[in-house]
Amino acid sequence: MKSKARSASFLTVVALPLLFALALGPVGCQEAVWVFPQEGSVQEGPFDVQVFWSPEMVASTLRVAMNDHEITGSHFRASAGEGFRGMMVQPRPGRKLLSAQLRDSTGVPFGATAIFTATSTADRQNFAGGPLRFECEDSFLNSPIQIPGFDLSLGLSEKICRALPIIGWFPSGDASFPVDSGPLPVLFGIFPKPVSYDKDPEIANGISLSPVELGLTLDFDPDDPAQEGRVCRASFVMAGTILPGEVSDDGMQGPAVMVQSLREVSLSVVSGGVCEHRFTSPGDVDIMTFNYVARN
Repeated sequence: MKSKARSASFLTVVALPLLFALALGPVGCQEAVWVFPQEGSVQEGPFDVQVFWSPEMVASTLRVAMNDHEITGSHFRASAGEGFRGMMVQPRPGRKLLSAQLRDSTGVPFGATAIFTATSTADRQNFAGGPLRFECEDSFLNSPIQIPGFDLSLGLSEKICRALPIIGWFPSGDASFPVDSGPLPVLFGIFPKPVSYDKDPEIANGISLSPVELGLTLDFDPDDPAQEGRVCRASFVMAGTILPGEVSDDGMQGPAVMVQSLREVSLSVVSGGVCEHRFTSPGDVDIMTFNYVARN
């Protein structure tokens, strides 16, 4: 029961950064800074990370991060003209959050972000499948405002990701899709769920996982006034894609990575002695992104 309560408290807090992000909306004056790869694109590594900015920005204040790793350093090269930096990167496949920030001559910060997918050049058929355990490597809150080096979720996304290893039997990349997990459901943390797999329509070598709803219903005493306002039901939806792994420049190799997106957070609270639904986030909005790495 305590573990359920802790999980519910995590989910309750999920709504706070979500509302924060939705309230902010698009960042003003984004014309001052641009980043590439473009939002929503699929990139095969190695690829060129680029940051452009308008003349009033101070180049020495540039900070750039990819997911939770700051990559500014001395690796960025300058163009022949002003207002551009770039570098070649070959990251592990998965969903990437590219964020950049510069200040103008008065010290006011301006930023730009893009969320894109880095995919390996390995064919989907190279994924052997079988019994695998996927463990969280990194995660981030999907927000229009990002500060390089600062975790906007205040550690919440990492806590959720670490608490949800994904274990099960996975079909090989040359399977006849679509295919179901059948009698061997995939285990999301403590939640066993049957899933279906298909070829990912957006990523040539990807294998998509059907959306899975994970939920907790908590017991409460309807006659106890102290229960009023307590969370009694919490659920969220996870949907993801498996990408085949390959040897990268740093020599790290794995059978696959998996991207999981958290969406459709739903909360119900005790109201008048009944469990009453109070909040559901938009179903087409990714709230958080988690990058998993498969271990044999």
